[in-house]
Amino acid sequence: MRRIISAMIGLLMFLLLIALIVWGLNRNHRRQEPPRMSGSFDLEDRDALRIRGEVAARRAEVARPEFRTATAPRTRHHLSRA
Repeated sequence: MRRIISAMIGLLMFLLLIALIVWGLNRNHRRQEPPRMSGSFDLEDRDALRIRGEVAARRAEVARPEFRTATAPRTRHHLSRA
């Protein structure tokens, strides 16, 4: 009977220890400021700048008039077949 009681007391102490650790970690986590990128404080979004540049380049490419290339002059061989 004493073995069962000591085992239950040990289990309760272990659960109490785990509960205190979880409570302490949660309490510490809530006190921290919003996360930032490590070692960087500038708020420049390089991906957004890159995408804007690519979209602007694509718009300029689409807006550019299409150039037609001149065909090569026909040779006598082509003229004789026609």
